[in-house]
Amino acid sequence: MARNLGELILTAAATYGDATAFQIRRGFRTEPLSFRQAAERARRTAAWLQAHGLQTGDRLAIWSPNMPEYAVLLFGAWMAGMVAVPIDVRSTQETVDRFVAASGARLGFKSRHVEGGFAAPVEATYLLEDLFQHVADTAPLAALPDVAPQQLAEIVYTSGTTGVPKGVMLTHANLIAETEALQRAFPLDRRERALSVLPLSHVLEQTVGLLLPFTSGVRVSYTPRLNAVTIARTLRTDRVTCMIVVPELLRLMLDGIERRAREEGRWRQWQLAHRLAPPLPFPLRRLLFRDVHRALGGHLRFFGCGGAPLDVRTGTAWERLGVHIYEGYGLTETSAAATINNRREHRLGTAGKPLPGVEVRIGADDEIQVRGPTVTPGYYQNPELTAQSFVDGWLRTGDAGAFDADGFLRVLGREAFKIVLPDGRNVYAEDVERALNQHPLVRDSCVIGLEGPRGETVHAVLLTDAPERAADIVREVNRELAPHQQIMGFTVWPEPDFPRTPILKPDRKVIRAVVQGQRPVSAPKGEPAPGTARDPLTAIIARVAGQPPEAVREEAELGTDLGLDSLGRVEVLAAIEEELGRVVDEMQVGPQTTVAELRRLVERAAAAESEREPARWHATWWARILREGLQWTLFRLIDHWVQLEVVHPERLRRIPLPSILIFNYQGPYAPLIVLRVLPRRLRHRLKFAVDDRLWRGRERWQGLLAEAGVQAFPFAKRGAIRASLDEMGRWLDAGYAVIISPEGDSEPDGKLLPFLGGTGLMAVEMQVPVVPFRLEGYHRLFAPKVPFPHLPERRGRVRLIVGEPVSFPPGTPYEEATRHLEQIMSTLQ
Repeated sequence: MARNLGELILTAAATYGDATAFQIRRGFRTEPLSFRQAAERARRTAAWLQAHGLQTGDRLAIWSPNMPEYAVLLFGAWMAGMVAVPIDVRSTQETVDRFVAASGARLGFKSRHVEGGFAAPVEATYLLEDLFQHVADTAPLAALPDVAPQQLAEIVYTSGTTGVPKGVMLTHANLIAETEALQRAFPLDRRERALSVLPLSHVLEQTVGLLLPFTSGVRVSYTPRLNAVTIARTLRTDRVTCMIVVPELLRLMLDGIERRAREEGRWRQWQLAHRLAPPLPFPLRRLLFRDVHRALGGHLRFFGCGGAPLDVRTGTAWERLGVHIYEGYGLTETSAAATINNRREHRLGTAGKPLPGVEVRIGADDEIQVRGPTVTPGYYQNPELTAQSFVDGWLRTGDAGAFDADGFLRVLGREAFKIVLPDGRNVYAEDVERALNQHPLVRDSCVIGLEGPRGETVHAVLLTDAPERAADIVREVNRELAPHQQIMGFTVWPEPDFPRTPILKPDRKVIRAVVQGQRPVSAPKGEPAPGTARDPLTAIIARVAGQPPEAVREEAELGTDLGLDSLGRVEVLAAIEEELGRVVDEMQVGPQTTVAELRRLVERAAAAESEREPARWHATWWARILREGLQWTLFRLIDHWVQLEVVHPERLRRIPLPSILIFNYQGPYAPLIVLRVLPRRLRHRLKFAVDDRLWRGRERWQGLLAEAGVQAFPFAKRGAIRASLDEMGRWLDAGYAVIISPEGDSEPDGKLLPFLGGTGLMAVEMQVPVVPFRLEGYHRLFAPKVPFPHLPERRGRVRLIVGEPVSFPPGTPYEEATRHLEQIMSTLQ
């Protein structure tokens, strides 16, 4: 057993080495990080933190969405014996200030996408996205300090903006015990691929979603933004097999699938398939619902679920789809899971059995109590609360539960949510909610106790698309409930969704206050007004244009007033798709488009769909044979017409993969001359970005021939170029080189034309070397007005000059990169 988390992380890194541990898609590229790289950067981070004055036991605050840098920062802090204070990204500034003050954090890391900052006692704040640049020049920590197992690893705050902040202390021993117990109860195959959707500020994601995969050799994917579009895209592109989720996310995903079945007129088939599924094995269920699985990426096998009780209806529906649901139970105080369902012992509607080494008992008043190495030593600087939370060494969870005859734990509900009726009988709100949520007209519910003349009564708050049927819903559900559980009153929630906690549970305190008339339905800050920093469209435009939010006026033109050129507009639309889940046609947006006009386009835009999967048939054995034959024929024709002189041929062997190859277009088949001289290893790993007009109309056969002969793909050089850049990025991610002409067209005299503006964007954002090739004399072989203009008119000498690879650091202005490449191409000798 590892003595501390630093040892645990280094052992895993040594075991899994260069396999990918984390990856995230930013812009047009996927950024992978291997196990070895993650550990090496964590050691650099540990040394960097020490160089900035932090010592063993010092606290550092983290306020950010998930990303590989978050995981590496946690690892680095733990290696150096420092204490992390993770803060939920949705926390208010007031909450952050309270947590920072209570913890005494000396250093702060936040995302550039999080508004606000850290106040005293934080001495300095850094952007988490820049972590790897900060630590790049710092030597890795030579030897890890001797961190004792009982030393604090983190303080996780679980209270809101009122009352004394409740900081749960978790030690290195706690997190190691949890990780090793999970490995024994639920071993992961290295071939699993996980998607991280719960916040890393939540201990469930830290242990089950980070430490367990890392110590099992499983790759974890992160997304810069979490919405339906990015989740669906990542499920598909990263071939995700598993996710750690909360019940609300499962319900929302299922609602979306069912809504789509209704909209497409397939509801009867959907219901029939659900009736046919129960007796089938899971592989046949996935086949039965193959369209659903195709939308989910085609590889999703199971969900781990925790954070709140899962209603049986949702769990059963997912299992009928052929996706396993493994529910567990635990608290922050138990380092996440205390009980778990696993592949061997699995029962829907329960929280499973205790983890190895963890003891769970039912105490007085049916309270679930936990003891073992995963349990917190207590609350930070709060001995009174610590003493109240333990009885004879057992943690009092505040949850009521019971074990069935086979030892599976069933969670009845939170003691704090228990409704005590006037006759003394108890009603657990979660029991009533489970019944309500199984009604087909109920999207979600929240049950609270309201004081009446004779005491507390059961009151239901409903989310339903049929508010006029609310009374009928309550009557029908009451028939299924025990006499003492009867719903005596109800409220239809007037907004599309409940206010929710960071793990998506309905916020009972807010809902109760609204029902009792103590606060308005909407939060006091209301909806963000257009033109303010909190308006998402304004924030996107301001960020891309480098302008303050107040400059983004509704009447401002994107080009003239805000300085957004064609590439800037592409970046804005890409952000709108990723962050707002809407696709705006690029051809509808020009330099004279105002912010107000763009806002109307966004409001009318369709929800984003997953982009086209790149064709993979090129890699089949028969396609390779066909390609070899076509290329052999084309090369013989080139050799017949062209007397080729290659200048600097020694540079061909040094062309890296992946890379972008650019050449000046001088006539038909000019790129084939470049292909002719490339080493065989490059020819098989080369994609041609070809004008997408070749795939249109009667000329489409030429595009298909280009796909077969040279692995071409359609590339829009004007108009809607973002999808083309996405596809280019995916081929570069796969280790290919991409060849493209940066000119918009060609001149009969062979003169070099100005490069298109997208050239600089490709060179900077793709973050691969750019290798220039210059053709001279090829244009003289053609006469444009002969009967066969696509064939050479005469044989002749052609020079091909090979340039050296050129790279651009992140942040280089696109126009500067374009001009630099133009200059290199024009002077290449």
